[in-house]
Amino acid sequence: MSFLEQWVEHDYNPFIIFDTNGKVISLNQEAQYLLGEVTPKEIFDIAGAYANITYGFKTTILDLEFGAYKFYAITVGYQDEHQ
Repeated sequence: MSFLEQWVEHDYNPFIIFDTNGKVISLNQEAQYLLGEVTPKEIFDIAGAYANITYGFKTTILDLEFGAYKFYAITVGYQDEHQ
């Protein structure tokens, strides 16, 4: 596992990769805990709502709360229609 992969795995921020249908492809430890509070579909729908209109990454400041989890921003990124 590369340094970057280890960093993502052990980060306190949830990191989830979905396919185009909303199926979880990969997630880190913190995302596993988050998905105990909220369904993957809810997270996928939020990601779709805040995704950039064109390809790339977009960070949006907002207040999200799921059980004990409180977030103040979301970053959504995609490379093309499939990733």
